[in-house]
Amino acid sequence: MSQEKETKIKESKVSHSIDDVKKMNIYEKLTLVQAKLQSKKDLTNGQFKSKYRTIEGILSGLKSLLIEYRLNLTFSDEVIAIGEMDFKEIKDNNEINEKGNRFYIKANLILVNIDSMDQTISGYGLSREAQIKKGVQVEMLTGMASTYARKKGLEGLFLIADNDALDPDSIIDEQANFEEKKEDQERIYQALIQDIDNLDNLDNVQAIGRRISRSYLPKLKSEMLSNKLTAKGLELKKAEAIN
Repeated sequence: MSQEKETKIKESKVSHSIDDVKKMNIYEKLTLVQAKLQSKKDLTNGQFKSKYRTIEGILSGLKSLLIEYRLNLTFSDEVIAIGEMDFKEIKDNNEINEKGNRFYIKANLILVNIDSMDQTISGYGLSREAQIKKGVQVEMLTGMASTYARKKGLEGLFLIADNDALDPDSIIDEQANFEEKKEDQERIYQALIQDIDNLDNLDNVQAIGRRISRSYLPKLKSEMLSNKLTAKGLELKKAEAIN
């Protein structure tokens, strides 16, 4: 590591006296906060198996730095409507086509230098409000959009690396892999069904049972195959007993 790089790292970790902090302008303070703020991705997305962080995680590391560098951070939200779009709403099992604006929550961030109140830096984050989200009460949708918008605003203002899993190209790749995996599983499932249907003696029942257990299919499909194989085995036993 070069001496210049080591010096920069040491400088980013240095604590400053209150007198030194009071003399700094807001950009100097913000730069130091950006350099010192640590916000790890300590949670895992269940669908994409990727790491992510929450707004609570960001704020827990940020609050002490705001106090240290005498900065005040406030949020405010506003609802903005962008463009016209077609959307479908389900009511009483009837599909209703409507037209309306797509609503976004804009989270505004204002950073103020306590030692010079006229020095401010603003930022914002946007999040689209969902029309409907399974398992979530409608009155909670705006709050969810607000939380995400504030998180994106914080990431932009304090130079926090974004969640790679939310990069559009990454999502497309993940979805493509997911769909490809589903297609592979369906091919395996259908092949096993055909093999079970074609069974004509008991000698191959155990072999197919081992193939099912090693197929790594979803639990429900594995259970359906096992049940089908058991039924087929009983059918063959009866036929063998009659003969």
